[in-house]
Amino acid sequence: MLDGPFFIVTAFLLALYLPASAATTPPSGWSITADTSCEQLVEHIDSADADDVTAGFLAVWGVMQKIDRERAARNLGNVMLQCHTHPSWTLRQAITAADDAQPAEQAGAAPPMPKAEEAPISVNPADIAVAPGKYVGKFIEVGKLVCYYAGTDDYRCTATTPPIMAIFAKSLTSDEGQKIITEECDTLEKAFSATNCKVFLRLRFTAEDVSDDIVSGYQRRTLITVESAEIRWPSARRR
Repeated sequence: MLDGPFFIVTAFLLALYLPASAATTPPSGWSITADTSCEQLVEHIDSADADDVTAGFLAVWGVMQKIDRERAARNLGNVMLQCHTHPSWTLRQAITAADDAQPAEQAGAAPPMPKAEEAPISVNPADIAVAPGKYVGKFIEVGKLVCYYAGTDDYRCTATTPPIMAIFAKSLTSDEGQKIITEECDTLEKAFSATNCKVFLRLRFTAEDVSDDIVSGYQRRTLITVESAEIRWPSARRR
């Protein structure tokens, strides 16, 4: 007898060794079709002996082959997991859900490792001003910037020392950060004096986002224009 979810593990292991010619006749007294309820199927398997459990899994596999032969052999464990989680479903619904959850994966394969959060490259604004192409496509964090709210969908963050560069963004993440810049940095005087207007930005830009112009004093400015940038503050930020 297999208790609760332990039969799911058995199903995963069995799926690894299923031969294409395996018999798919259900045990005596069982009726397993695509319209069999998951509740009934789970009850059968939970209360059966080992031989009947194996035969029951093979019968489920036979139904799966008729519905989707290509995925059946390695998706048995996922189907049984769906059935155990959703007892009100039919076997057909569990098969469909398992396919939707793993359209191109094998049930017996190890799941992909989750990606660690990408760490940004810390970049001085002067380096971007001189050689912006070096950082195209890279996830960067730029510090020593002053941010100014210039109007709707217009946030302008600029370096305070030459060579000059600026980042123009339509939005700043998070919502709290955008709200702070909008409310506390809406004039140049505030932007250059208020603690909360001195920020770090994290972003990724393309070659098409880069341009340059001439600002006061005939100084060349490198300009990065993006849809959004992640805003952060140094530890001295006022709460």
